[in-house]
Amino acid sequence: MLDRFPWIPQEAYAESLQLVRQRDARTWQGAAAVEEILSRLRAGRWVSWLFSIPFGRHVADRLYRWFADHRHELGCGEHCRVQAPASAVGE
Repeated sequence: MLDRFPWIPQEAYAESLQLVRQRDARTWQGAAAVEEILSRLRAGRWVSWLFSIPFGRHVADRLYRWFADHRHELGCGEHCRVQAPASAVGE
């Protein structure tokens, strides 16, 4: 991952979701990545407005951080482990 996205620190992958826009490499992480994804999905627009209310982003950041810190207790196991992309395996 460091070869493809050298500006993202290695530990960031274990801490939170990383979203990179291909055309300009703009990067979002954590709750900001979730907000960006929701804003682009037709059905996500029903939820994305929550980020615009006062303290909405702050609450989303806190909820995301709690979820990320407790994901293994909530049933996230091996399938949530950070792995090299399939194209990088065997290189």
